[in-house]
Amino acid sequence: MPNLTSQERFRRALGHQTPDHVFCCFMSFAALRRRCHEDMYELVRAERFMGLDSFLFIPTLSRPLRPEHPELRGLPVRFHPAARIQDRREHVPSQHLVLYKEYSTPAGKLQTSVRISDDWPHGDHIPFIDDYQVPRAIKPLLTGDAVELEALHYLLTPPQSNDIAQFKAEPERAHAFAREQGVLLPGGGGASARIWQSGFAGLKT
Repeated sequence: MPNLTSQERFRRALGHQTPDHVFCCFMSFAALRRRCHEDMYELVRAERFMGLDSFLFIPTLSRPLRPEHPELRGLPVRFHPAARIQDRREHVPSQHLVLYKEYSTPAGKLQTSVRISDDWPHGDHIPFIDDYQVPRAIKPLLTGDAVELEALHYLLTPPQSNDIAQFKAEPERAHAFAREQGVLLPGGGGASARIWQSGFAGLKT
């Protein structure tokens, strides 16, 4: 059997057919990603050179360039100019370090706090949307209060025209690259956004 592309190997796996070898694709190869300077196209080429299967998420704006939403790809999150943000840290005696964040908006305040562990990667910063804060949250950002939802409008402003233009342009490059390299071009999920804001306890069917 000739060597298959990642796309072909994945289709065979879905169809219960025998591939040339077991499909192997890392969701997050962080060390290699850093060596590739956060260039997702370069990362795909590097993974393929290592014999791995790979995929390309778009838009590919790197994590350092999206500090408020490192886990969220897509149109950027921009806060309203009237929103004011305050961070502070507090040591709980004989227990742990806690970070607090408050968003003050014309419609009210939003607050969150997280318990910091040794592997917390954001220093004294709590991103607006991030995987790390979910299991460490003492208080999630949203608890179901109507005032919170009104204030949330000031943290989810409409995208700007240049954001939309870039968002529409990248899929053309990405589709051509995926066809050339034979790699996957996956889509994202929507349930994560609710978990990031409300925690697992706030996720209801």
